Amino acid sequence: MTRARVIAAACAVAALGGVATACSPGGDTPGGDTPGGDTPGGVTTELRSSTDRSPSGTVPRLMLVVHNDSNAACSLPSHGIGSAIVTSVTRDGGDVASTSRPVPTFAPSIDAVRAALTPLPPGEALALDIQTSTDPAAVESHRIDGGGTLVRTTWPTGDPGEYRVTAALETPPAAARDDRPPLCAPTERATATFTVE
Repeated sequence: MTRARVIAAACAVAALGGVATACSPGGDTPGGDTPGGDTPGGVTTELRSSTDRSPSGTVPRLMLVVHNDSNAACSLPSHGIGSAIVTSVTRDGGDVASTSRPVPTFAPSIDAVRAALTPLPPGEALALDIQTSTDPAAVESHRIDGGGTLVRTTWPTGDPGEYRVTAALETPPAAARDDRPPLCAPTERATATFTVE
């Protein structure tokens, strides 16, 4: 498992699942005084696995823990879907092929992300669950594409071997709200490994 350091202040896409985490300042003005303003940096993440070994057909709990290493609050959704984005999965060093499909929603997907925004105070950390399934065993990720469609990407993890999951914090810029601190800055990627026996 690694811990990644944030270097940028631009956002990407996503929407739904888990718990929340942190952000950073851009001067003497606290994030809460610049609602919907520039996205602050200074967020670090680590990807944690609940166990190093997992029986075939199961997936350990995966959590993207976000740390606010700044002196200002920032906002992110209180769930991981749409913000805790898996970027790749490997097994024994080789890429695991993924499949993606749109997920029908009754309301715009971005609304679910925006409604779940919560401030993360400086010096605190929260965990966002990475989505998984067990029938069949797989790691999942949900993001909002450029057209506003919620897309689920799935990586199967049922075969024995050592898996490495890579994820990052990416909250859609369109989720920003005037009554919340600026969005937590996107983070560099973090990884976690587990073995399926």
